[in-house]
Amino acid sequence: MTPRRIAAFTLIAALAAGSGYLFGQKLARTAGAELQTVTRLPGTRALPAVTLDLGDRKFLLADLGGRWTVLFFGFTHCPDLCPATLALLARAVATLPEAQRPRVLLISVDPERDAQPKVAAFARWFAPEFLGATSTELPALAAALGAPYARSTTSDGYTMDHSGALFLLDQSGRFAAVATPPLDSDKLAADLAVLVAAP
Repeated sequence: MTPRRIAAFTLIAALAAGSGYLFGQKLARTAGAELQTVTRLPGTRALPAVTLDLGDRKFLLADLGGRWTVLFFGFTHCPDLCPATLALLARAVATLPEAQRPRVLLISVDPERDAQPKVAAFARWFAPEFLGATSTELPALAAALGAPYARSTTSDGYTMDHSGALFLLDQSGRFAAVATPPLDSDKLAADLAVLVAAP
């Protein structure tokens, strides 16, 4: 590598480290680049008109428009996958400029134990802006997204088996992309920047 290129890379690294905004803008300019961990659907798909309970309010899934949403199915008693995924999402979203950050929505697959406001508080523990919801129409939404879940018996009660995928809804609230494990927070952040910057 030439000295000129080394100097250029050093300058870019310093600017990115010093400003989250510049970092986000740099990622956004890669809109034509191939996504690293997210897969875009060939076309967007409308989702069922389900109602979500956020604890302090209820609203229709269709009302999620206006910005991108990362939707994840999980439950508060999850021993590993849910906490790890929500922590990874918190790291990924925090690297983006505030105006570019997608909404993160956890939807419980365990309505028996996750009555509100428990699931909302669980989601906020990872990031104050994260949303936690329940829905009486969970089966229809999960089926529309291809997100399997099932209850299984354990020695001390039961647990919930569920998808570890992230489902991404575009600014119109339509299913537009998916990310499946294993997930990497840096790659996910870069892909989110590309998606939110796309027209």
